[in-house]
Amino acid sequence: MLETLPAELLTEVYRDACTDTGSTGRSLSLVSRYIRATSAPLKYQSLALFGRKQILEFASSLDNLKLPPKTRWLYINGQESQAELDKLKEDWEKREGVHVARARAQQRMVAMADAVVAILRRVAPTLEHLHIALNEHTGAQIGQAGLIDVDLPKLVDLTTCGGGLPLNVVLPPNAPHPLPRFYRCLTLRSLHIVSTRVQGSLVFHPFELSAGLTGFAPDLTHLRLSGFTANEQLILDIADGLGVDPFQLPIQAKTTRTTLQSIVLHPAPPLKIRMRPLDKSDEMNMREAEDDDLIEHCRMLDVIRWLRQRDDCVVLLKTLEEDTLVGGNHYLDEWLHKASGNAWVLDASSIDNVPPEEL
Repeated sequence: MLETLPAELLTEVYRDACTDTGSTGRSLSLVSRYIRATSAPLKYQSLALFGRKQILEFASSLDNLKLPPKTRWLYINGQESQAELDKLKEDWEKREGVHVARARAQQRMVAMADAVVAILRRVAPTLEHLHIALNEHTGAQIGQAGLIDVDLPKLVDLTTCGGGLPLNVVLPPNAPHPLPRFYRCLTLRSLHIVSTRVQGSLVFHPFELSAGLTGFAPDLTHLRLSGFTANEQLILDIADGLGVDPFQLPIQAKTTRTTLQSIVLHPAPPLKIRMRPLDKSDEMNMREAEDDDLIEHCRMLDVIRWLRQRDDCVVLLKTLEEDTLVGGNHYLDEWLHKASGNAWVLDASSIDNVPPEEL
């Protein structure tokens, strides 16, 4: 039946259909020569790449495409769990020694960084929604691979996990140490930074840099931070950027507050050490670390609640039940929801409405 329809009408059908991980586009190309030819421009309109193998294979196939991929929604999960990385390192060290293992690890990071850069360069003209998850070292390597010069002229929505976009660490000429630097994205409206307990400090950089969030996204309207661990200073930095003292009267706005309409905060749960203690002393140290983190966590929640009372753009979500783990396909359902043309809406039951404690 599809073969009887004109190409112009089929294009509209494909535009509505190709909004998943890419499976629909691939299936259409197998129907017939006519359907393959007419669906080709929208085959990669929505695309999800899971794992190193898929990322490298897609990057290597780009030169063989007759048409540039008109990708609007892209999901890249290039994170490998720490267990996977440790296993690779252990195998390499057993077979080839420590020095060769280090070289192999470096080559692996460079290959992944090069592949991600190649993909983003090709889809840049049409890309609107990007979810990107990379290991910390791969994210840092991207700066040296030249992504800092990639222009994403239509990007409006970015979710970043672990490292890289929108912040990278680069080594300018004659600089003694690597410096944090933002990619500029003038069209960006929504930014979601997802952190893990291992990578927790990465979420703080946007509020430590003098340029602030407005340095790379001057028209940002929605900011969301997820999975960050207990850190009162992070919240005070956000408050400072909003020009609000959580405990006193509003103060002079500094860097962040211009176009922001909402800041959604979704903290990680208090520390829970999963390792078995070696002895009684080790057990006591673990309990002390958990107790200290719980105290800091509760203190941070109170500061957020006070900030929420001072500025209604701040939304606190109930603490995550589990830590965000490196390597998981986090927020995939949300990305698919957006690819289907739907806006992400907060579930009212997930919002923390607990009043702040007296400080």
